[in-house]
Amino acid sequence: CGFGRLPIGMMQVFDSINYLGIDVYKPSIDWCNRFIGKQRAEINFIHLNLKNDRYNNKGRKINDSFHFPIESKSQNLVYLYSVFSHMQLEEMRKYLIDFKRILKNGGGVFFTTFAEKDVPDYTINPEGYIFKKFSGPLHVVRYNIDFLLNEIEKSGFKIMKIFYSTETDKQTGFYIKSSNEK
Repeated sequence: CGFGRLPIGMMQVFDSINYLGIDVYKPSIDWCNRFIGKQRAEINFIHLNLKNDRYNNKGRKINDSFHFPIESKSQNLVYLYSVFSHMQLEEMRKYLIDFKRILKNGGGVFFTTFAEKDVPDYTINPEGYIFKKFSGPLHVVRYNIDFLLNEIEKSGFKIMKIFYSTETDKQTGFYIKSSNEK
């Protein structure tokens, strides 16, 4: 959830929202609990103490038994802004697998990441790409779009819509649903 960009915007529009923000970066969770969570009881934030070379070096490594601390079939939407763009490939795969578990029937996932044609399948901090200089590990994880679409489909999702390079840093948005859904 980062520093609460989505719930801050939602609070301006909706009288009531049921929102759970999760992040591996504890300072963002602390900030959100202090400045957002106290305002609305239906907005909650939890720290997921997982290892991430960029945001949480001391967390536990994601293994094959990984599950979000969320009930099965309980979520309408999973929203990840610039999360897969800072994660290892195997971690992204594990997230996608568990999203299928936590989504209600008809639920979907929206995420952004760096994805392009005619590039290697998966590259961390690709030389000469967008930023003149990278600020540490996993600053940019870029996917070949066809490779990423294949990963999404292998995880049991279908692509509903792609928003090519629409974000300010040229990330592409993806809206996906379980391939069992119409």
